[in-house]
Amino acid sequence: MGSLSKQLSFCEVYKDMLKAGMDEVAVVRKLADELERPKVQVKAAVAQEEKWLSTLSLLGHTEKGTLSRGQAQLPQYLRKKRSAGVKRAKGGGRKSYVSFLYDGVKHWFDEMRTTGQWVDKVDLVNEWCELARLFLRRVALKEAAEGLSVTDKLRQAAVKSKLELVEAKPKAHEKFQKVLQLHCGARFRKPQRVAQLSPLEEEKRAEATWRCYDKALFDTAFGDEACHAKLFANVEQARANLKHTSLIYSDEVPFWIKIGASKQLYSENELRRRSKKAMTEKTDEEFTQLRSKAHSEADRFRVTLELVQVVRGYFDEAVEPKGEIGKSALILIGVHARLSNISDEETWIKDEHFTVGGKEVLRKAGQSTKGVMRTWVELRRESEEVRNMLKHVDIYQQPSGFNDSITMSWMHEELSREHVVAIHQRDMFGAALSSDAQKAAFLSHSVSTFVSGKMTSVLQLTDTDLSFPVKRAADRMKAELRKTFRADSLSSGQPAPAVVVGPFEMLKIAHAAHEYQVKLNSENDTVLCGLRRNGMLSYRPSLSQGCLVRSDTQKWAKDKPEGNHRMPKKWLRNRYEWRDEAGVPLPPQWSECGGGVKELADMADAPDVEGGRVVLKSWAGDVELKAGVPENGVVLEFDGEDLSLDTSWKAMREAIDSERKGFVMSSLMTKQHQDGKQKALQAKREQRAMMRKLSDKMIKKWKSEQRAQLDNYSREQLLEALIPGASKRNKNGKRSEKTKGSKVRVKEGF
Repeated sequence: MGSLSKQLSFCEVYKDMLKAGMDEVAVVRKLADELERPKVQVKAAVAQEEKWLSTLSLLGHTEKGTLSRGQAQLPQYLRKKRSAGVKRAKGGGRKSYVSFLYDGVKHWFDEMRTTGQWVDKVDLVNEWCELARLFLRRVALKEAAEGLSVTDKLRQAAVKSKLELVEAKPKAHEKFQKVLQLHCGARFRKPQRVAQLSPLEEEKRAEATWRCYDKALFDTAFGDEACHAKLFANVEQARANLKHTSLIYSDEVPFWIKIGASKQLYSENELRRRSKKAMTEKTDEEFTQLRSKAHSEADRFRVTLELVQVVRGYFDEAVEPKGEIGKSALILIGVHARLSNISDEETWIKDEHFTVGGKEVLRKAGQSTKGVMRTWVELRRESEEVRNMLKHVDIYQQPSGFNDSITMSWMHEELSREHVVAIHQRDMFGAALSSDAQKAAFLSHSVSTFVSGKMTSVLQLTDTDLSFPVKRAADRMKAELRKTFRADSLSSGQPAPAVVVGPFEMLKIAHAAHEYQVKLNSENDTVLCGLRRNGMLSYRPSLSQGCLVRSDTQKWAKDKPEGNHRMPKKWLRNRYEWRDEAGVPLPPQWSECGGGVKELADMADAPDVEGGRVVLKSWAGDVELKAGVPENGVVLEFDGEDLSLDTSWKAMREAIDSERKGFVMSSLMTKQHQDGKQKALQAKREQRAMMRKLSDKMIKKWKSEQRAQLDNYSREQLLEALIPGASKRNKNGKRSEKTKGSKVRVKEGF
């Protein structure tokens, strides 16, 4: 209250001088000279007299700063607080003679975060201490040479005292951490995903992705026979249908089904029993703890939704390109199988032959499936709604709910029926890089191109434009299912609704996600606009001119600019310069994409994790992106009491236990184990490079053999006869090696 009283006293002095007959201008000039303040401040202070008086009145004080009579008669705990409603002006209060070093700490902090370095609150104080010691050394030299000013002496004493206090007392050190954290504008958060790439490496990976894509366009459209012989099994058929080449983009979206008890409503009676009085009066059979049905919060299982986007007519100059949403694929946990190869009579429609962990599996057409995917078959047989949904969503099973070499081969087979020639872009995951996937792509006339590792959040269409809408559609369908189950339970007279999440519900959710993508694309042309924003459709092949032409010179691309808010503008600055004098795209430089990367396969990504966020170092200065963007996983949380798993999904429990065990083991790894893991990773990388060289030679020989088989069999028959293989996890959770590679075995009468 002292400051307000002084301000009001100043106003009284101002009014007294005016009453004495002095001119207003002269009063302002005299007060400004005496107080050594600008005249503008003197006028502003006088103008705020009414505001200060109202503040005193609200606080229950008089103009002299004492409590008014009404407030003085109140008990202490009912009196208005003196600090209420009073806010110190910026720069007010006692001056700190150590704060001049704060800006140095902030500059260091900003530099560290810009380069992606890890910073703790303790590091802020340590940096200030280093700056303080440096300042004291320089002040000592200055004092010996020319003496110190008054300000320098005050700063020297204050810094020396603060340094001794912070280093001697832990509580002072901890308090000072908060001061520096506040000044730096830093927030203490747990990183949700650790990125190991520098801004330059991110830029180089984006450039490599675009170069790889441009190279695939050029080789497909204008490659000679030798080039096409490496890409297509039937070169003549492929070259005759180049005009009908489709562009396909696929990505896996993890669907995490979480089982756990969340917040729920409790009755007033339940809450009353938690009081101290209720604790003493409760009967022998009463509980005072809030309870629910027992379910482990860690229980969860993962299924995969494969999203597909297609661009048609891109190689046909007579039409404008058209973006479409392709058929989605839902990959569930179970033995390897695909619903499209099982008849309503529960028999195999055609032969299937693959290997798992070195063990061959042969399924003959017409034989009984022995209950494989029986629940799905019954749903399809009995429900016309399910049949209609299955026209847009394929159903697969795989032991872990992921895409592997076997399911990838089946998907290539399905795509080849619709697309004679295709360029297929995926992210860097193991199944797409396997030799089996390469063989299936060769037989299906699908040219593979990839998005560099850790860059899908910037460049992949699903992540940039469709993952959020898919999650929203899934959430809406979940709410609709809950509403439906509630209505059914009320109509049947059941007291409590139960949500049964089984095959039908998962199909409903996947189909809702698919349909919402179709709706978005029809309204906003999402596929073409998103691909243009991500820098993929910069060139369009002109078969008549025999070269790549810039898409932005064509009418269809005029309203579809390049660049998105997730990439710096400088990344696209040289987008049209990565060609030689003949206009041929330069090959990607994978070795520039970061340490340890020598070729494409060295950037293979691990499967997506739940609830993670992608944070690139290039986003450090961006207000919208500096906190990162969520990964493309869809988390569907169901309360434990609302979830009843179908009996055919028992394999999911094994996946849950295996995943939890792996998480616990990884969290217990010491630094020694981490170092050993890095050495093992390097050794594995070298071994993989050696094996890849041998595999390339074998694949080259294999391609020649398959081309010779075309004299007797069609390409579709060879693709169906491909025997893909997948590794199998042993009891320790490690993958066993495949003892038999994939092959094509054509039997008599095929």
